[in-house]
Amino acid sequence: MVPRILRFPDLKDAGIVNNRATLYRWIKDHGFPPGVLLGPNSRGWAEADVLGWLDSRLVEEDTHRARRLNVEAEAIGRGATFGGAPVRLHLPTL
Repeated sequence: MVPRILRFPDLKDAGIVNNRATLYRWIKDHGFPPGVLLGPNSRGWAEADVLGWLDSRLVEEDTHRARRLNVEAEAIGRGATFGGAPVRLHLPTL
């Protein structure tokens, strides 16, 4: 099976990225796949690589959110206050 190659307009249309500067920053600093040169002025990304990167970001975000909720729950357990009022944890309903 031939992998589907996504070009920048495909990434933009899918709502993955809004501009090239952000895309290049993600490649440099956040592990976004560098893609492959298709020509002198053209770059493409394997759809599977992009989806894999997005999945890894979701896992990182979920892990971060779980840690934050754990810290907030521990603070409440210790009787944390903000401005003299007790801190209340509002968990999203699933």
